[in-house]
Amino acid sequence: MALTEEQLKQRRSGIGGSEIAAIFGEDAFASPFDVWLSKTQGWVRPSTPDMERGTYLEAGIAEWYAHRTGHSLIESSTQHHAKVAIAFCTPDRFECVGNGQERILSIKSPRRGDAWGKAGTDDVPSGYLLQLQWEHAVCSSLKPLDPEMRLVALVDCDLRVYETKADLEIQSWLLEYAQEWWSRHVVGGEQPSLDGSSEANRWLRTKFPRDTAPIRPASMAEDLGMLDLRAVESDLKRLESEAMTLKLALMQAIGDAGGIESPAGRITYKADRNGKRSFKTRWTEE
Repeated sequence: MALTEEQLKQRRSGIGGSEIAAIFGEDAFASPFDVWLSKTQGWVRPSTPDMERGTYLEAGIAEWYAHRTGHSLIESSTQHHAKVAIAFCTPDRFECVGNGQERILSIKSPRRGDAWGKAGTDDVPSGYLLQLQWEHAVCSSLKPLDPEMRLVALVDCDLRVYETKADLEIQSWLLEYAQEWWSRHVVGGEQPSLDGSSEANRWLRTKFPRDTAPIRPASMAEDLGMLDLRAVESDLKRLESEAMTLKLALMQAIGDAGGIESPAGRITYKADRNGKRSFKTRWTEE
């Protein structure tokens, strides 16, 4: 769901459903540092092809699901928890399931379906389950909701419906942790650990655009960090060499085939319209 300017402004006042997984380190696209940066400095995650795809496909997926189930769907505005000021969410849809009850419906359109299990289960990336529990915690504080929730996703061109139930213990834990995180990092100003994201890199370059002081001796902690980096770089060079050796061996083994597959995953080695072959891996999630 594309957010309005007002909704984007509201996001700085609390933690939303799309952010709760990130502060737990369960979001593949954002980190606790990213959330902290957005709350304290107004950083907005740059639009990506994945985000754009989701924005444009959401309405069609919702319409397809409504046609399949015969249920009416209601678009949601931003909802704020009745008691926890920092907790809010904007569910994709509410599903009318009879007897005046509504059910939270989340809509996703992943690029790849490797991490998605069979329909009817809750075998989906864990971050989405945390998001659903958070949305239920927020919205159920305002009105009664069906304890069951649905995640409907377009996975490998198939409309899949995943089911999960509200867990009050998990919801209480999420609310408690989010308040502690907010108090510590947003109110208290403690910066979460930096990660290797491009956003963190960009933030550092903006914060320190030029070198204005001479080279100085490293502290003990910095010296240990330098030793760790040297070891990691050495391991990386070795692993890159090993990876290239394995890749070339597999390319030779594949020969003129389009690729190979096994329980471990699939490797394709196909040519484009200009005859240039590309080696691509797609691994089965462990």
